[in-house]
Amino acid sequence: RSLRRQVRTLGLKKPILWLYFPPSFQYLIGQLGESLICYHCTDDHAGHAEALGWDRKPVEAAERQLVQAVDVVFTTSRPLYEQKIKYNPNTYLMPNVADVERFAPVAQGNIDVAPELRSLPKPVVGFVGAVSAYKIDLELIAETACMLPEWTFVFVGPIGMGDGTRRADLPNYPNLHFLGRRSYSLLPNYIAGFDICIIPYRLNSYTAGVFPLKFWEYLASGKPVVTTSLPALREYYQYVEVADNPKSYVSALKRALAAVTDNSAKSRRLELAAEQSWERRAEEMLRVLRTHL
Repeated sequence: RSLRRQVRTLGLKKPILWLYFPPSFQYLIGQLGESLICYHCTDDHAGHAEALGWDRKPVEAAERQLVQAVDVVFTTSRPLYEQKIKYNPNTYLMPNVADVERFAPVAQGNIDVAPELRSLPKPVVGFVGAVSAYKIDLELIAETACMLPEWTFVFVGPIGMGDGTRRADLPNYPNLHFLGRRSYSLLPNYIAGFDICIIPYRLNSYTAGVFPLKFWEYLASGKPVVTTSLPALREYYQYVEVADNPKSYVSALKRALAAVTDNSAKSRRLELAAEQSWERRAEEMLRVLRTHL
């Protein structure tokens, strides 16, 4: 009823119904006089449920019904695309992109480092994003920090979002700093203080379909990146260091640090990131929608 009221207030005629969360389709499809229905799949919802120890089957069934019911499906990673194309031929791969212009000043050296990072011992290894145990490999982080006691590891982002991880659950070493949530507008100032950016995700049913938004933010900042072997990033492995266990992660971090002054590698990262703007992706998606209207 609330949505119908808004549609009338705005004077919308035959709107496009754009859905993100599987259960929502049961209440919305056919209720707004929509001309087209789109499902934008940005996460493996069933994988998320499984990673939290829940039954994935109800979520999987609801999402399958949704995919079959809509006109167009967009997915943000290739693994998600390969799942959905089986049930809807009008499925399109539209990977996540980033606000490249917001992070570009970091690469140019035109931005101040966040004050709370300025006195930390270098090198500084940094992560921005939610710190949740179902997604972040806390054991990998702990062992890596233990093996590199003179390095500093900084995590900027909310703790426990999505799974209830508590600060007491996080590894406790002198060189590990969990700062908590910071304003999105300040993230470039924090990344400016990192020597290396990391994506230390677990490899599980959820992350198998994840394309981290922070990947492009890191690259747009020009910083070297070390990630675990996420399937969605496979085609970009040539631009980053990849490792999945503490020993190899330490080696990857050392290689990344040695490449900090490699300007040609930095240029390649910046060129790749420059192609990934929201404006360009939005136009690609609108072009697809027009063909189905």
